[in-house]
Amino acid sequence: MPISISSPEFKLLLTCAKVNPLAKDIAIKEKLLLEGIDEQQFNSLVIRHRIAPLVYSHLRNSSSISDKLKQQLKQQADDNVIKSLASKQMIISLQQLLHSNQVNGLFLKGIPIAEQYYGDISLRHTLDIDVWVEASGLDIVAAFLKSKGYVSSPDWSTLTPRQINYFKKTNHDLSFIPSHGLMLPLIELHWKIRGPLGSFTFDPALDFSMLSKQEIGNEEISVLQPVDNFLYLCTHGTEHAWFRLKWLFDLPNILSKVSFNWGELLARAKELNCIDHLCISFAILNDLFNIEIPEEIKRVSTNLKITTALDSIYRSMASMNTVNADDENRLSHLKYRLSQNKKGLLNWGLILTYLTSPNDWKLLPLPNYLFFLYFPLRPFLMVWRRVVR
Repeated sequence: MPISISSPEFKLLLTCAKVNPLAKDIAIKEKLLLEGIDEQQFNSLVIRHRIAPLVYSHLRNSSSISDKLKQQLKQQADDNVIKSLASKQMIISLQQLLHSNQVNGLFLKGIPIAEQYYGDISLRHTLDIDVWVEASGLDIVAAFLKSKGYVSSPDWSTLTPRQINYFKKTNHDLSFIPSHGLMLPLIELHWKIRGPLGSFTFDPALDFSMLSKQEIGNEEISVLQPVDNFLYLCTHGTEHAWFRLKWLFDLPNILSKVSFNWGELLARAKELNCIDHLCISFAILNDLFNIEIPEEIKRVSTNLKITTALDSIYRSMASMNTVNADDENRLSHLKYRLSQNKKGLLNWGLILTYLTSPNDWKLLPLPNYLFFLYFPLRPFLMVWRRVVR
């Protein structure tokens, strides 16, 4: 485990994970504060892991940190209140749009989790809204977002039909960025729940009746039922090497509110092809929060190569750089990503992501009928981008 994860600053972050901490968490927190922390490093970690609202709720009354740090945390938390309210209103607007057009949609992570498991939408950092929409509604939602001043990335209006089809095969969502209004949320419009790695294979289009309902504002939205939601969060976090503590903090807060039948949850994990993600997630919860691993999961974990995954994950958590900050980071992330592949060597969805990309299309716009040229030109375009940059 990297030294930085064992630092007092990182340990202090972990004591702030739960909305309702245990007595032992409070005792550890007080001990760390009395011994002293590097406040600048601590705040950098808070920003890096996007957990300021929860951290501020734990430390705002502490006499062991400076007024400067309190003010920094307060500013981040106050900004999040505005973003959270804007996100909640956007979810309501999107649900009304889906309902009026008789389109099925599913909201993932974000505000629904914050409201259900944190008890306050502003306690969980808000950045984007993840919404899955059935195929018939994708253009409807995209047009609605465009009318609200959002721009897609990549901009579909600049792509040829073949580029659009290729993008849909190699990605599971399209990002919509607000062109104005800093407090507006990003929107990730999904046509698949997960990417090409082959984990968490649930397809809401095939069985929409398996979803749960949750009230947001005055609207009833569809969300994953608790077992599937927990497995989805484990899969999402593990596939992204748990790069942000924000995602990890969801798990102990859910576990404090839901009593799972571990045999049933394990059977569902097998069905959705994400048992290893569940086992890895519990290994991390055990390491960092001393949360006991259920016996059913412990028995399965002995057959998995968890240690190798944990080494990559803890390096990811400890890093203060993005996954694409430099060549070393990119290579490390690629190796980890390939280790998560469940479809074998001929995973075409994954292979195609490395054969061309919107960056190539933007650099060299080709007509629809010449799309095939992007494949042999890929190495030259990559070198050209590096030289120009």
